[in-house]
Amino acid sequence: MKKLLLALSLFSVLGWSLAYATPLSWTDNSSIETGFLIFRADSVLGPFAQVGQVAANVTTYDDAGGVEGQCYYVVAITTNRNSEPSNISCAKPNAPTGLTAN
Repeated sequence: MKKLLLALSLFSVLGWSLAYATPLSWTDNSSIETGFLIFRADSVLGPFAQVGQVAANVTTYDDAGGVEGQCYYVVAITTNRNSEPSNISCAKPNAPTGLTAN
């Protein structure tokens, strides 16, 4: 019986900050992937280009080259095919901390 390569889910960009890489996270729904490809664009309309790759069962990626407003999607891969792409998620700045009102 042929196993299905399932698309990942719950993909999100966890925040963006000038001081840090853009953290990405997703849920691995497949047991047969050999890794994941990470794609980035300046807007949801693309064009998207591959910016990273991680091994099987890895569900996070920190994009050191990402900037505010850029958008991402992730694809699970095997040796002979790719899953459907994840949803597109875009980097938004983290809310500032330590602020007080006068």
